[in-house]
Amino acid sequence: MLRGDSETGGQALYAEISKIVSPRGQVIIRDIDIEIGEPGLYWIAGDTGSGKTTLLKTLSGLIPNVYKGYNADALIRIWGRTPQQAALEGMLDLVPNPPTLRFLTNWVRDELALNQAAEEVWEALRPHLGKPVDVLSDGEKYLVITLLALSAKKSRLLMMDEPRSNLDDKNMDRITSLIEAHSRNRKVTIVATMHDIRGETASGRLMLSLPKISKTIAKKLPSPREPVGEASLVLEDCSFAYPGRPLFKELSLKLGPGDAVAITGSNGSGKTTLLKLASGVMKCSRGHVYSKGDLRIIPSPHSHVFFKNTILEELKYPAGRAGHDVGKVLEEIGLWGDRLRDPYTLSTGEARILLYAKHLMEGPNILVVDEPLRGLDNELRKLVLDSLKRFRDAGGIVLAAMLRPWETEGFFDKVYAINHGGGLVDLSL
Repeated sequence: MLRGDSETGGQALYAEISKIVSPRGQVIIRDIDIEIGEPGLYWIAGDTGSGKTTLLKTLSGLIPNVYKGYNADALIRIWGRTPQQAALEGMLDLVPNPPTLRFLTNWVRDELALNQAAEEVWEALRPHLGKPVDVLSDGEKYLVITLLALSAKKSRLLMMDEPRSNLDDKNMDRITSLIEAHSRNRKVTIVATMHDIRGETASGRLMLSLPKISKTIAKKLPSPREPVGEASLVLEDCSFAYPGRPLFKELSLKLGPGDAVAITGSNGSGKTTLLKLASGVMKCSRGHVYSKGDLRIIPSPHSHVFFKNTILEELKYPAGRAGHDVGKVLEEIGLWGDRLRDPYTLSTGEARILLYAKHLMEGPNILVVDEPLRGLDNELRKLVLDSLKRFRDAGGIVLAAMLRPWETEGFFDKVYAINHGGGLVDLSL
């Protein structure tokens, strides 16, 4: 239970957190005090699994009031109010990651009308007004929710979970500029999470860096099981359009054994859709896709990818089939202590590590990965890239979508950008 009342003044955020405990009794966060007295942009940094998202959920009142089973020994006040009171009065908002559940209507235009969006938001989202929400990319959804939250006229506290992982550089700069302007003019206070403190702290202040508490750090991923037979993945003159929104026109791409290709582009350019077409989840309206070999997908966000009730059960079959001891694998990827946990309760980065471990042991020929480094701190990024290199060197194919492919330290042989005409431009020439 949250602790009782206390004099906190008119601060944007006042928090005394003794500890936050998970439903399984694990202490996630301990001994944190936060005081924000003036508007601005404040960052919370931390490694994968350090509890950044849990902290935001607690500060916004979702823990323990919505996420039952968590125990928060804490006193939290937002503008002198409890989080629940602040939310009811329109003084608190949270932009989650992923953002899908925040939409209440099926169309962007209706969402803006329902929220009585400011004129500047209507203008900024003009290209998207006629689109149904379900055709928006994760980045576009995040942009819509963030602009709506920033347009409110009241003094308010806005919390953003990993904005940089969802927004391309242009939109991130745009949001940062709006945040800075609103912080000056409308007394908006922003608390946002991130992994890497470089870059983002040029704007705003690093308020807090979370350590890992009582958690094993991943040391290695299981050795990739060598693919059987030669693989290939071919898109031939593939065209595709959402209703009223053409994306690709006669797009062609060919990958063979050992190829690693990245697809990049701005928010909404079609990166994730291209992966779905390549993997057979969606079909080209014209043209064809051919694949040879066992293909596995690592999507983002991680919805509908886990099939067991615990992490242990999720890994038991692939580990046994590959001749690995499942307990040792869980220790190596840092999840032994969470082995009885529902995999859907993992952080984005932890879920990604679990999926990599599972699929690498299954020995696919082709890995299709949406944002392969999303949710991972620097150490885990190196871990994943080393494993993907071993997979590629064994003859596997990697096709990935990335906002920032240069962060992979030259892993990809080819990097293609999706242009406005629905084709691919080779950036690696």
